[in-house]
Amino acid sequence: KMAYHNDFEGVKSILQLMDEKGLLADRERVIFIFKYIVYTQEVDKESFIDLLKEYDEGGDIMPVADLLIKEGEQRGIQIGVLKGEIKRLQETLIKLISKKYGITDAEKDFIKSVTDLDKLDKATEAILSEDNKGKLLDLLK
Repeated sequence: KMAYHNDFEGVKSILQLMDEKGLLADRERVIFIFKYIVYTQEVDKESFIDLLKEYDEGGDIMPVADLLIKEGEQRGIQIGVLKGEIKRLQETLIKLISKKYGITDAEKDFIKSVTDLDKLDKATEAILSEDNKGKLLDLLK
């Protein structure tokens, strides 16, 4: 639940509770939790490192942390590229539909709400052969 709401403070409190109950004695579990944090939370690098230092008694997690931070940064780059591609296809489709058929604000909003890259790609390709704007927009549903 904390991850879904991107509640880093909540995750930290759960981690503290687990520590108090002795559930962080297993280093594999600790590493798993820190991987979980990297993959589910939008947390700045400094806060993440501070949290790691708090629970890295043996100093064996920091090398893993460096890898996790790099993985998180790479994941962020990939997400940014994907969002950019989606936005580019949305704008291209809006422009093409506008030129070929005309487009309403509601149709623009609908296209901007579609985030499925495959659907956007198929609709962009179909505009060359499709004579019916309704059928074209149905490809996005």
